[in-house]
Amino acid sequence: MADKNKRLDSNVAGNFFVDATCINCDTCRQLAPASFEELGKFSAVTTSCT
Repeated sequence: MADKNKRLDSNVAGNFFVDATCINCDTCRQLAPASFEELGKFSAVTTSCT
């Protein structure tokens, strides 16, 4: 589970986020490509989900 204290600044504002424990495995980008992008060493939420 993602830790809000390790939230990456590259995420858009909102309830969903990637934290610093991301291993960049590509799963989130495969399952929800409209919401996640690869940004450097990590993925990030790039579209806010409500």
